[in-house]
Amino acid sequence: MGDPSFNERDGLIGGGDTPWQNNGISPGIILRTTDGGKSWRSVHRSQTRISDFAFVNAKIGYAGGVNGVLLKTVDSGVSWRQIARTPLSAIINAVEFVTENCGVIVGAGGTAYVTKDGGKSWPIRIKVTEGSFLEDLAPSGPGGRPSEFLTVAGNGTVGRIEFSNFCAP
Repeated sequence: MGDPSFNERDGLIGGGDTPWQNNGISPGIILRTTDGGKSWRSVHRSQTRISDFAFVNAKIGYAGGVNGVLLKTVDSGVSWRQIARTPLSAIINAVEFVTENCGVIVGAGGTAYVTKDGGKSWPIRIKVTEGSFLEDLAPSGPGGRPSEFLTVAGNGTVGRIEFSNFCAP
């Protein structure tokens, strides 16, 4: 899914090292540009590497990272706050939200987790494979807000997460 608040001038980038790579010396960071990438301003720093972003509209978005941290913005990425620790204690490799409340995360352990309350709880667990990392999420189906996502594991397993079973698209 595209990020509706970003264009050729406005954008975000996130990253950082994982604590087990360098003992937490290099923190996680989110940078924002408003001039097409000529300059970048830090909008969030923590000890948590940021690995993925998902925006539901021009203002509301989420960022996932190491230690299962989930961040939320309500101002197009100008500021971020941590909203939850998720069941993915190692890393969130990918995050997608179809509405402000309904989203999915994937990472270690071969299981996808679904929230229906904006990330406060993750009661729905979808086992895709045993033990392998789930690497990414991709919308599937016709345009608009997808009703399902595909995910792939490091061992080559492909899984389908059908949102229509959990949240109205």
